[in-house]
Amino acid sequence: GLFGDASTDSTGQIILYQWAIINAPLDSLATIDDANTATPNAALIIPQTFESLGAYEIQLTVTDEFGLTDTDLVNIQVSPKPGPQQL
Repeated sequence: GLFGDASTDSTGQIILYQWAIINAPLDSLATIDDANTATPNAALIIPQTFESLGAYEIQLTVTDEFGLTDTDLVNIQVSPKPGPQQL
């Protein structure tokens, strides 16, 4: 899942979390549910059928009570599920 709840601010308190999919495969239907929470519903980020294999870039921007922001990126690579091993 995606976890932004470990984010800290040395001068204040984080009051807003904003998650966004920055890059995804062209045929991806991926979305982020609850994108304004520290821990969005990761089950909806990449469809369970994994029909869109490839690289996803997810961005988290946090804002404190003074309006200061910081951003971090995470890269996710969705690969085909490995088949049974042959002996």
